[in-house]
Amino acid sequence: MRIMWWNVKRLGLTTDTARKEGIQNFKKQWSQLPEVVILCELTPAGDYPKPLSYAVSKKTGRQLCYGVVSGDGLSPDPASEIFVPSGPTASYLQQKYKFGGSFRNLVKRTPGVLSVNQVPVYFFHAPARASKAVRPVGYLASYLDELHGTDPWVLLGDFNIEPDQLRTSRIGGAIAHLIKDPDRPTWHSPTRSKKLDYAISNIPNLVVSVGLDRGFSDHNPILISDVRARGMKRARQDDPPPQPNGAPGDGDTGRPRKRQRGDGSGGDGMVTS
Repeated sequence: MRIMWWNVKRLGLTTDTARKEGIQNFKKQWSQLPEVVILCELTPAGDYPKPLSYAVSKKTGRQLCYGVVSGDGLSPDPASEIFVPSGPTASYLQQKYKFGGSFRNLVKRTPGVLSVNQVPVYFFHAPARASKAVRPVGYLASYLDELHGTDPWVLLGDFNIEPDQLRTSRIGGAIAHLIKDPDRPTWHSPTRSKKLDYAISNIPNLVVSVGLDRGFSDHNPILISDVRARGMKRARQDDPPPQPNGAPGDGDTGRPRKRQRGDGSGGDGMVTS
């Protein structure tokens, strides 16, 4: 499986034609087309792809959106939906972050989720600045790690905190083994560059490649590959081997099945509409 993620810097109706066409065709830079393309920073008034406004509160005209399309442009666009963690993990609460009880207190824009090859793929555009991004990213990553157990899962996005900053944060000890660094920086300003777009996953052979910068955005696109539901070993080496328990999702929406205490099935956060 090949999944492309890209922050396209406020793509919408007012975007000039050359930039819009460049973004729409940019997936062709890869030697093999991605099967799914997930974009963020779409404006609500955009026409392609369809803007998905996953807002915590009432939607406004300024809410930045996601977009999900098939990589080949021919297959139906994958179905996705809002995903909100139902509560913090013990490892997160131990860090004693402020406003730590509810994920909604930390963000204005929630994650989304879809199912790819029976693997739940979550995507998240975190709040700007590392000081505000670390809590929701750590909350979400620790929640997904506990939720899915040995079942494979992937979280990708623009996390607005560099991998090494996340590893050395208070929550970093619980999730450091899950962080998949990109091979080079993904965000650029005139004076500096940072690794802000990457993946967090319990799939050990996951590779994050960075696409070329053609001037269409201040972010490079990333491509994650080797997303597989079968034959996966958990990233934490001291954990028991995975137990076969079927697909982690139910149907086209990608909603994880509700986890029963004591079993190894995929779990469920609070999914809103």
